[in-house]
Amino acid sequence: SVWSIMAINIGKTGSAGRFIGGGGGVFRNNQLMLFIDPFKYKAYTGETDTSFADLSGHGNDLININGTRTRTNGFWSFDGTDDFAYRADDSDFDYGTTLDFSIQMWYNNQGGTSGDFYLLSKGNHTVSKSNPSVGWSLYYDTSESKLRLRLQETTGAGESPTTDHNWGASGWQNLALVVDRSANIKFYANGILVRTDAGSTTAQNASSTQQLLVGGAQSTDGASQVQGDFNGYMGQIMIYSQKLLTQDEIRQNFNQYRGIYNV
Repeated sequence: SVWSIMAINIGKTGSAGRFIGGGGGVFRNNQLMLFIDPFKYKAYTGETDTSFADLSGHGNDLININGTRTRTNGFWSFDGTDDFAYRADDSDFDYGTTLDFSIQMWYNNQGGTSGDFYLLSKGNHTVSKSNPSVGWSLYYDTSESKLRLRLQETTGAGESPTTDHNWGASGWQNLALVVDRSANIKFYANGILVRTDAGSTTAQNASSTQQLLVGGAQSTDGASQVQGDFNGYMGQIMIYSQKLLTQDEIRQNFNQYRGIYNV
């Protein structure tokens, strides 16, 4: 006989609810280009390792700098001072002017909102409000109280204010970003669509020769200290190239881990 476990949702989505068991696993296809899971031992071999294995099957392993590898209760830790991870320039994360992409990740901000903090970036960090001259970045803009996806130097390529969802709050939350280059950018918080920014972004170049960074941004391309440091914890990170995640797929990824984070 074959046994299956049904997922049970107790209460509503959010801090008042609990999700127990079940789930269909992470949504996977060949377009999943990066899958980082700090709860899986096969992603690393020891607490002091400087590398973090990509579980997508594409071999996009990350290098961890200044103790980022050190975990707290199984979470990936960033101290807000000089911790970050990177992958050398890789075309898997370049989207030019036309390629769609999706990002889904868990994070827990412990640094407050006194300064901008970067979750992911691939592009040059410049003086003008951290604009990448080319490439892309995903960060919290504290002066505007918004989560922003910036493509090239377009400030409003995609932005979600805290009136949609409190992206700068402490505590675990799941972010999904679906970037349809010809139509819109969608923001999902804990599996729920909270913002759609309509409009084409095909005028912006989302490719860069710089490295992919987790937890910060840089004006140079190297293993030096980042700017806009993230202070807190990260869980699973998934980046899909040339793929627009559906809400069902986003919910599948969210449900797979929400019990761990009590969301």
